[in-house]
Amino acid sequence: MATIFISHTFSDELQVRKIKSTLEKAGHTIWIAQDQIKVGESIPDAVSRGLHRSNYVVVCLSKAALASSWVRNELESSVMRQFRDRTERVLPVRLEDVELPEIIGHLLFIDLFPERRKWRSGVQKLEEDIRSYEIRNGFRSGSGMQGTKPSFRRRFIVLTALFGALIVLVLFSNQISKIIDSTKVSNGDRISDQERVDVRKSESLGDGKPRIGTSSDYGIRESGSRNIHISAGSRGAKPRNGTDRSIVYPLVRLTMAGTARTGFFVDEKISRQPLLRWKYAYGSSSATAPIVSSSGVVVFGASSGFYYGLDANNGAVKWKFLTSYGSPPVILGDFVYFVSGNHLGYYLYAVKVDTGRLEWKVELPVTSYMSPLIADGLLFISGEDGTFKAFSIEQKRLVWETAFVKKPTNAAFADSTLYLGVGKQLLAIESASGVVRWRHNCIAQVNGPSVRGGLIYLTCGEYESQQGTVTALYAIDGKEVWRLQTGKIETGPSVDLNSVYYVSGNGLTALDSSTGKMRWHFETAGTTFSKPVIAEDVVYFGASSQDENFHYYDHTIYGVDVNSGTSIWTYSSKPHYGANQPFFIDRGTLYVSNETGNILAFK
Repeated sequence: MATIFISHTFSDELQVRKIKSTLEKAGHTIWIAQDQIKVGESIPDAVSRGLHRSNYVVVCLSKAALASSWVRNELESSVMRQFRDRTERVLPVRLEDVELPEIIGHLLFIDLFPERRKWRSGVQKLEEDIRSYEIRNGFRSGSGMQGTKPSFRRRFIVLTALFGALIVLVLFSNQISKIIDSTKVSNGDRISDQERVDVRKSESLGDGKPRIGTSSDYGIRESGSRNIHISAGSRGAKPRNGTDRSIVYPLVRLTMAGTARTGFFVDEKISRQPLLRWKYAYGSSSATAPIVSSSGVVVFGASSGFYYGLDANNGAVKWKFLTSYGSPPVILGDFVYFVSGNHLGYYLYAVKVDTGRLEWKVELPVTSYMSPLIADGLLFISGEDGTFKAFSIEQKRLVWETAFVKKPTNAAFADSTLYLGVGKQLLAIESASGVVRWRHNCIAQVNGPSVRGGLIYLTCGEYESQQGTVTALYAIDGKEVWRLQTGKIETGPSVDLNSVYYVSGNGLTALDSSTGKMRWHFETAGTTFSKPVIAEDVVYFGASSQDENFHYYDHTIYGVDVNSGTSIWTYSSKPHYGANQPFFIDRGTLYVSNETGNILAFK
């Protein structure tokens, strides 16, 4: 575990003690001045030693802290070391609504405000990001930072150098910022592919999300696309010229809550007893999983060959687009993309999400019923013919493709890497080139993986087999962290901050995501089909079963408490078939596609 220096002012001690207690429970060693500096000891020497021996510096920002010369000096010293070591070291934490100092205005931060929900989500992110850095960097407690006590001459040289550096930073901070920014732009085209991968690894770990303390310029910026504001990890507040410096990313929406396929809808919360808000009958036997655009359009494809756009407020039809039954849709900004066709040809379609107007289509000789994925400016498609294709949306051309003997599953994405199940193997593939980085062998068919916190979670199992496994691997090299033998299992896992969820047979099981130990099992009357999704502290899934005459007798949607494993809400869809597609959650509403031609919205 890490050694963490908490930089703060004494007036914030109560909040700082809460942070210290939480991080110590996670196994970290915490350095704060009140506990470490002895009576009569030189304060500058002690602080310098604490900074030198720490892996990370959590900078607690408040109005009082920004006025403190001690906090300012600790911050500037840590930033200089971060520049030198090229590692994430400074982790900004706001204790109240203040602007970040200009020297760290480019870094992501988290808010630990007194309000309980914000505090809980913020401190969980802080713990998770530190753990992710630890996994990647291979730190041990205090490693790499400790050393023998420096001599007086060495301390004098170090302090003199730091004082000189502070003067330079104060006098030329604006010029340095401009030089750094211009260097990023001018050298960007000359970075090699491998260097670009290494840069991404340093800025995002495991689940494809920015980490506290990383540059907030991480992400893909597509022209003309809508953008999303990252609330738990925002960029610094507005600068002096009044322009908004909030970090923005193109809004990619697809099944299972995003490209990492975790099924965890972060910052979403549904009423503990949601009511059926509306139901739309599309009139055919089945449909893809629904997704919802940022503008409030529910999009799905039906087996009748129509793709639909519904008003999320009332279920009214906004548009219908006729083609053939194909892949689930994926939304990037203002457009929805899907693969569809028949014996006359198969195409990748780009349709305006608000109007259903065809923007363009490109012939793409592949049938696909898997959910496409958009990342790094490419759209990735798993074909029914065993091919896996990478398509440039901007250039409207195929970039690369790979053929497999077995049909590939839905892919998950993080850190410029695709994680793809093919038969009994999980492959880690470079997104830019299609080159395989590593392979992991399973006892049975790999179901679609999930990525979170530097780890890959996957299930292995199939319909014919009564045996399966749930496994956690390190994303960087595919080495096994833990593995659990299970019974029959047919769907991939879902994962939130603490647990991995999977359905098998007639129930839902939650495992500790760090150890693989069982937390609880929830049994259903019918067979569980749908991959679970999570919002705040509730996990949702559907179950359905047949009797000996193939009549369905249990068609229930469940909401189960993630901590206790007890049911808090159910909805019976009798006489309809159960829901076997993943659900979607948006703005406090749960969207479900069942098997008799209905889209249901609960709120």
